[in-house]
Amino acid sequence: MVFEDVDIIALFNNIMFDFKKRIKNLDFIVNMDEHTKFVKLDKKKFTVAINNIIDSLIETKNDLIKIYIQTYQKTISNKKILIIEISNRQHIIPKAILNNIFEPFVSGGSTKKGLALPIVKNIINLHGGSVDVESDENGTIFRISLPLI
Repeated sequence: MVFEDVDIIALFNNIMFDFKKRIKNLDFIVNMDEHTKFVKLDKKKFTVAINNIIDSLIETKNDLIKIYIQTYQKTISNKKILIIEISNRQHIIPKAILNNIFEPFVSGGSTKKGLALPIVKNIINLHGGSVDVESDENGTIFRISLPLI
């Protein structure tokens, strides 16, 4: 792990740019906390984690795909935490796999191998954070919690 101060807004802008080059019917709705600009991250590994989450929220359809990204800070036990929420209000993870979604080889798609989200969990854990997911009729939201140092 190579930790450095990363401009998280610029990082997400680069990630979104790369996705939009590949997927024309993709739109991002972004609300990022401007007060939390620099975060200690392993930039390469963290980028892999975010890419894997976004990929898991994209279903191959001709319809417009909207991915929502939001960041904000919380204080828990006198520690500042950065919360990153990435969601798709049209994507639903089946209840049968939701509780095991971060386990290897659990997948909601027929062409997916079920390794992307376990990699996400591992990378976020290496950053001292956590990741969870909620999915219901209102869509799916991944929530990453990272300590701010």
